[in-house]
Amino acid sequence: MRTQKPDTAAIRRSMEYWAKTNPQFLGTNLYAQMQSTLDWIDSLGDLGDGPFPGKTKTSKAAAKKIAPKVGTIQHKVLEQFKRMAGAGTTDSELFAFFTEDQNTIRARRCELRDMGFIRDSGCVRPNHKKNDETVWVIT
Repeated sequence: MRTQKPDTAAIRRSMEYWAKTNPQFLGTNLYAQMQSTLDWIDSLGDLGDGPFPGKTKTSKAAAKKIAPKVGTIQHKVLEQFKRMAGAGTTDSELFAFFTEDQNTIRARRCELRDMGFIRDSGCVRPNHKKNDETVWVIT
């Protein structure tokens, strides 16, 4: 089975639409970082038969099923981080805004972290079980 790259053209279309409705976005570091990341993904070429995130049949099936939606969900997660810019957000707080599975949202948050769009604030907040969670902030 072929490893799928994100649909960078779809992500770019989403960015263009968002920039039309929010012109202040065009001159930001975030916009430049997103463009740079998409350019890098495009430069990778064919990924061939690389590994899926998990080794089980169910993990492979889940990865294949979510692949077409990754860019859209990633964009929604990033938008939520922008809305929470001052306070940041924990995973539990983030989950409350979405109907998608928590594992899907967490994976998109990890991707955004790995791309440099969000970072660990160094702070924690207790969740509903009184366990500390990392507070993530937009870069």
